Amino acid sequence: PRREKDGAIVWDGIITDITEQKRAEQRAREAHQWLLAAISVLPSGFMLWDQDDRLILWNEQVKSYHLDPNIFREGTSFEDLIAGPYGDVLRREGEEEATRWITARRDQHRLASGALEFRTRERRWLVLTERGTPDGQIVTLISDVTERRESEERLKESDERYRALVNLLPDAVYVHKDGVIVLSNGAANTLFGAESSDDLVGLTLMELTHPEFRDVVTQRAAILAEPGQRTVFMR
Repeated sequence: PRREKDGAIVWDGIITDITEQKRAEQRAREAHQWLLAAISVLPSGFMLWDQDDRLILWNEQVKSYHLDPNIFREGTSFEDLIAGPYGDVLRREGEEEATRWITARRDQHRLASGALEFRTRERRWLVLTERGTPDGQIVTLISDVTERRESEERLKESDERYRALVNLLPDAVYVHKDGVIVLSNGAANTLFGAESSDDLVGLTLMELTHPEFRDVVTQRAAILAEPGQRTVFMR
C-alpha cells in the first residue's frame, strides 16, 4: 500500500492462488504423521541417520536395547551412540572381543548392508541390520531374537544327545533321507568297513546294497514313503 498526496491509499501487487501448495503441504504433514505412527508401532527398534551420521529419527522400542536411553536425541552422532555398547562388551568379554565387535559395527554402518548378531549383558540376543536410502541416509533396525537363538541352542543340544545315544547303540543304525545317508553310528561304520561316519554320509542306499537285493530295498523304501508305515524284518 502507498499513500497519495491527497491522502488516498492505493494498493497494487499480484494475487497468487496457492491452494495446491497448501494442499501439498497438508499432504506432506499427514504423510509425516503416518510415518511417525508406523515407526512407533514397529516391533523392532528403529533409527534414521542423516548423511553426516547424526540421528534424526527413532522410535521408543530402540531405547530398550541401549544402556543409556537418554542418549537418543536429535543430532547424536553414530560414534557417541555405539560407545555405550562397546564399553559393555569390553567389560564383559575383554578388549579383543570388543575390538572385533566395534570394527564389525563400523563396517556394517559404513557399507549399510548385512546383519550383525550379538548378545547383551541381559543375555538377550539382538540382530542389527542397516540399509541405505537413495538420498544417502541410513536406516537401522534392531530386533530381539533371543527366543529363536535359545530354541536353536535347545535343538542343537537335543540333536547332540540324540547322536550320542544312537552312537552308543550296539546295533548298526543309519538314517537316510530321500535315499541318501545323513547319519550313521559306530556300529554301522564298522559293519560297512568305514573309518568314520564321514565315509558313509552322502552315499545312497543302493551303494550300500548288493545288486541282488536292490529291487527289494527299492520296494521297502517305497513303503516307508507313506507316513506311519514300517517294514517287516528280513534277512
